[in-house]
Amino acid sequence: GVTHTHNNKKQTTTQHTNKTQTQTQTNMLLSLQRQQRRLHDEINQLFKTAFPTWLNLMVSRLPWLISLRFVGVMGADELAAAALSSTLFNVMALSIAEGLTSALATLTGQARGDLLVVFNNNNNKNKQQQQQQ
Repeated sequence: GVTHTHNNKKQTTTQHTNKTQTQTQTNMLLSLQRQQRRLHDEINQLFKTAFPTWLNLMVSRLPWLISLRFVGVMGADELAAAALSSTLFNVMALSIAEGLTSALATLTGQARGDLLVVFNNNNNKNKQQQQQQ
């Protein structure tokens, strides 16, 4: 009788430990899935913000490349002159414009982040007020 009761206690303790371990593993898996979902959402938001800037940078280079291609057909001297003029233009004008554009892209991202924080805080306050009522 005593041995049988002792074995039952061991089995109960082992079952409880197994359940606790299973719950811990399940909680860890759910936490990992939540983190992966948040990372996925963050990457999507980043892509939505960055893609227009990237597209602008790529498209803004097309006229320059097409012009150089046409001038290159005319001859080597003409191509050298066009390349030199476009280099000077890049140094004097486009560098300023690119600097302003990249600064604007940074500020736009920061402003969007600030708006999302304010929006989320307001939603949380509204939910708390509704729950209190």
